[in-house]
Amino acid sequence: MKKRLLLYLLAACLLFTVGCQQDDFSELSSSAVTVDPEDREPEKVLFANPLTGVKEIEEADQNKRPVAVMVNNISVAQGVQCGLNDADLVFECLVEGGISRLMAVYYDIKPVAQIGSIRSARYTYVELCRWLDALYVHHGSDMIYAAPYMNSFGMDDYEVNNTSGFRESNGLSWEHRLYTTGEKLMGELENKKYRVTNEKNTKPVFTFGDPEAPVTPTTPCQSVTYAMSSSYKTTFTYDPQTQQYTRQPMGTTHKDYKSGEPTATDNVIILYANSPCFDDNYHVKTILSSGNGLYVSKGGCQEIQWKKDGDTKPLVLMDKDGKELTLNAGSSWIAFPPTSSQSKTQVVPAPQAEGAQ
Repeated sequence: MKKRLLLYLLAACLLFTVGCQQDDFSELSSSAVTVDPEDREPEKVLFANPLTGVKEIEEADQNKRPVAVMVNNISVAQGVQCGLNDADLVFECLVEGGISRLMAVYYDIKPVAQIGSIRSARYTYVELCRWLDALYVHHGSDMIYAAPYMNSFGMDDYEVNNTSGFRESNGLSWEHRLYTTGEKLMGELENKKYRVTNEKNTKPVFTFGDPEAPVTPTTPCQSVTYAMSSSYKTTFTYDPQTQQYTRQPMGTTHKDYKSGEPTATDNVIILYANSPCFDDNYHVKTILSSGNGLYVSKGGCQEIQWKKDGDTKPLVLMDKDGKELTLNAGSSWIAFPPTSSQSKTQVVPAPQAEGAQ
C-alpha cells in the first residue's frame, strides 16, 4: 500500500514537472517571435529610375547625371559589342554611308563591366544629349559638323583616352578595339571634375506606367524588323519567358561579346525621321522634329507619333490620337529609321494570333 501510494505521488510530481516545462517552453516560444515594431529594420524606399521608370534607385543615388557612350555598330564590329544590356536607353541613328551607330545611355554606369567598342561623336547624338543633360562620351568626332556644333554651345563631353579606356585584341583592326569599364570611366570623370549630378532635367524622360502592371499594346507583335538602310536591317523578336525583345541585326541573334547573353530590351520604339546628308553629301543628320512610328512592348505594338520642338527640348511620344504615350517601365531601344524606309518595316503577329485568324 505504501509502495502504491509512493508510485502515485511520483507520477503526480512527474506530470506537474512536465506541465511546467511545457508552459515555460510555450512562453519562451511566444516571446521569441514577438518583435517590437520600433526594433524592426525600416523598409528601404526605392525611387524610379528617370530613364526607365523602374523603382531601383536608392535615396542617396537620386539625381545622377546620365552618361551616354557612343558604340560602334558597323557590321564587322557588331560581334564585339558589349554593355548594351546594361544601358537604360539605346539610340540608333544613321551616320554615313547607310551605316548606323549606337548611343548607350546609363543612369548608373559605374557597375557596368565593359562597354564598347567606342567610336566618334556625331551631330544627332549631340542634340539627344542636350535634351537628356547626359555627359557625352566618345572617341574622336566628325570635325566638319559634330565638333563645331559641340563647340557652339560649350558641350560638356569627354573623349576616352588611354587612362579611361583600353584597346583589346578582338580580331578586328585598331579602330574597332577601344573599350572602357564603368568604374574606369567614372573614376576619370570624377578626377577631371566633370559634373556628375543632373541639374537641368530631373523629370522622367517619358511617362511610365506602373512597373507591377505592364500593358500589352493591342496589335500582336511577335517580331518587328526595320531598315536603317538597304544593308542595315534589325529584327527584334519577343521572348515570352523574359517578356523582352531580343535583337537580331542583319538576321543574326546578337550576343554580348563578354557575357554571351542575348542583347534584349523591354521596349522597342521606332521613330521615322527625315535623314538627309549634310552639304558634304556624306555625313547624315537625322532631323529631330516630328513624325510617326511604332511602339513595341510585351508582345504587342501600336502606331504612335513623336515630336521634338528644339535642340534642348524633350522627345515627346504620343499615341496616334495625339495623347501622351505611357510606356511600360523598363529599358528602351529607340531607332530613327529614315522616313523613306517606313514601308520596309515588317511586323509579324504572335503565332497564336495567326492561328486564330
